Amino acid sequence: MNTYDFESTDFALSKQGVHLLRSGFNYKTIDYLDIDKATIKRTREIKNVTLSMTFGFLLLGFAILQTLHVINIFNDPNVHTIYIELIILPLFPGLVGIYLTYIANKKGLILIIETGHKCQKLRLRDFVKNKTTNQLRNYLNTKLSYRLVIFESDLEYFMI
Repeated sequence: MNTYDFESTDFALSKQGVHLLRSGFNYKTIDYLDIDKATIKRTREIKNVTLSMTFGFLLLGFAILQTLHVINIFNDPNVHTIYIELIILPLFPGLVGIYLTYIANKKGLILIIETGHKCQKLRLRDFVKNKTTNQLRNYLNTKLSYRLVIFESDLEYFMI
C-alpha cells in the first residue's frame, strides 16, 4: 500500500510524483520532472460543460412546456378527468434540468497539469473542504518551483 503526502479522491501526491487515482488505486503516475506547467485556478469543475448545459436547458424547456400544457388542461371546460401522472410529469425533468445547469455553472479550485501534449484537470475540492490548500500550495511550490502558476484572484482560497 502506498503512502501519500496528500491524497484526494482523484489524485495523490508523493515524492515520486502525481498519482492519478481511480477508486483509490493508482492507475498512472506523472513524475514531477515530466510536468511542463502546473496551474491552480478557479474554473468549472466538470469537463463537458456544453453537453450538461444543453441537456439541462432541454429538460427545463420540456418541463416548462409540459407545465403550460397542464395549466391549459385545467382551464379547458371539456376535460373532466386529469390524471396525477400528468401533473407530476414536469417535476422530474425540471429538477434534473436545474441540477444539470447548476453543475455546469459550478466553479471550484482546479489543478491543471500540462505534460507535453496532454492536460490533466484535477479537482482540489477535498483540500478546500479540509482547509489544507495552503499546505498543498507550499508542497507543490517546493516540488515544482517556477512551473507552478497560481492566479492572483484565486489566492483567497489559500488564505485559510
